[in-house]
Amino acid sequence: MAVHEWRSAADSLVSRTWSDVVGANGTSNLGFILTSFAIPIVGALLGVANFRWRKKQSWSETLQNSVEPTVLLLIAVVLVQSATFLCLTVKGVYNDHKALVNRNADLIRQLDSANQEVNDRKQHIYFLDPAMGNLRAMLMDFDMYRHAQKGRQCVMWFSEPQNAHSHLAGEVAQFSNVVSDCSTFGPFPGANNPDLEKETIDGIVPDAVVFHMDRNDKAALILFDQLASVLPLKMSYVPLPNRKTHYSLGPNAKGNETVIWFQFGTDVKWNSERWTAKKAN
Repeated sequence: MAVHEWRSAADSLVSRTWSDVVGANGTSNLGFILTSFAIPIVGALLGVANFRWRKKQSWSETLQNSVEPTVLLLIAVVLVQSATFLCLTVKGVYNDHKALVNRNADLIRQLDSANQEVNDRKQHIYFLDPAMGNLRAMLMDFDMYRHAQKGRQCVMWFSEPQNAHSHLAGEVAQFSNVVSDCSTFGPFPGANNPDLEKETIDGIVPDAVVFHMDRNDKAALILFDQLASVLPLKMSYVPLPNRKTHYSLGPNAKGNETVIWFQFGTDVKWNSERWTAKKAN
């Protein structure tokens, strides 16, 4: 712990112990001072006055005779209250230690539970999680697209900038490839290809996916409308440049395939994530 943390902890302990001492006397701060110090001193002074009046002694003689009992009385008060303060300090330290031990045990239980859940999530899908809803909706959307295509050859091209804050493009590419029946490419890192990196960055929308499609592609329009419920999409009719240099479909390809280019921005999130963030704010 830093020095200021020790001082803060010590100040807190002293403050709580003082409150316990005052509470043990059944009074307040002012009441504690009055009953433990002010009243004994005033009582001693009244005793001095009474002794002088009864013995007909001088003030100096009476005061001299009364100093020792008064000092002893104050010493007794200080010793008793100091012992009380010391005992309550030890008790406070023990209670703090006990609270920390219990808190540590509780944190260990929480950590064990969290580790167990993490290991469980590595092997199983939690069907009530938003991720499952997003995945299910996305698979259904690409399945609808596959049926709308009616067997026509298609390509899905995914791009994502190097400084993207997530790998959502890779997630969509992997799962869409399973059901879309399209040849899927990307996203590719553009570190060693300046042309590819420039193409990836030009025209991106940071928090959205630019959905590049042919203007008259009805199947792509269906996919856009469906995916818009799970991903922030922006429609574009700008085609993927230089298709022949981007991919190859083999010698039997006719060259009339439909192409959809998913151009991911740097801060793309599922719609469910964006809605949750808005509610939190």
